[in-house]
Amino acid sequence: MTARLLIVDDDIAFLEGLKASLVGLGYQVDRSSHGADALMAIRLVRPDVVLLDIRMRGLSGVEVLKRIRAMDPTIPVIMVTAADDPCSSVRRVRSAPTATSSSRSRSLV
Repeated sequence: MTARLLIVDDDIAFLEGLKASLVGLGYQVDRSSHGADALMAIRLVRPDVVLLDIRMRGLSGVEVLKRIRAMDPTIPVIMVTAADDPCSSVRRVRSAPTATSSSRSRSLV
């Protein structure tokens, strides 16, 4: 069975590039560039894993994470960021319930 991933990032170039890479590795990938769209996608098709940008316009990744946890606390969420200040990003994620953090290659969280 192929894992279904949901990538949520408002950087469209990053979103499309990561999707292409993951599809090439055999994953089934859905994408969303806004937090509200991601929450709708999670309701419609439960992903096996969500890759979620911490800093997005509109709903922040931390707010989206809180709402995901309220909907289904069992969905694994990997938080990513390209922030210049990864320490503040880690503090924001740690304030959210049961967050998992990760990083993009440009910034280590």
